[in-house]
Amino acid sequence: MRAVLDHGSTVIIEMQVLNVEAFEKRVIYNLAKTYGNQLDTGAGYRTLKPFIALSCFH
Repeated sequence: MRAVLDHGSTVIIEMQVLNVEAFEKRVIYNLAKTYGNQLDTGAGYRTLKPFIALSCFH
């Protein structure tokens, strides 16, 4: 799930209920992909907005 806070930061929320071997890798991949997708070709890194990844394994 993805949510945008009032000040523009994005929060990615993932919860895992079954033991999946690559859960940590998936969390990092989803965060990096979403973070990088903010940029258009030639855009400066200073335009990036903060991201927060909230992950829970239960």
